[in-house]
Amino acid sequence: MISDRKLISEIKAPTGSVMIASGAMIPIEGVGKLKLFEKDTTAFYMPRFTSNLLSVKKATIDLDCQVVFRPDEVEFQDLKTGRVIGRGDSKNQLYHLQMAKNSKLLDSVCLSSAVDRCDSMTWHARLGHPHARAIELIMPNMSFNHLECE
Repeated sequence: MISDRKLISEIKAPTGSVMIASGAMIPIEGVGKLKLFEKDTTAFYMPRFTSNLLSVKKATIDLDCQVVFRPDEVEFQDLKTGRVIGRGDSKNQLYHLQMAKNSKLLDSVCLSSAVDRCDSMTWHARLGHPHARAIELIMPNMSFNHLECE
């Protein structure tokens, strides 16, 4: 979920909203392309959101990497080579990504996920109950055809 317009390109039409912890609904104003560690991925564009948040599960798929969490840091490692492609530091219970000085993602934040495998309903809930099509745009490898929400 990206709030900074400079970080995201090729934005497609708005696709719903996300419920945050307070219960407020934040609109998704589009889905676009995001460059992360020199690779392309997709993300929700949400200018009213207060931070740039990263789905760790989605990053591991899109970047073909594993993520190693330690109490004070996080590393993204390429699955084929084992090379570290990205790092972050722990601050205020979140992992803040360290990006190249010329990167637009200097202030990005990474959230950890304790669950390796989950179903489409879990992702639907984690992302704040957006429209199924919105999730399909950023997670094309998962099926959301029979998504039923209360």
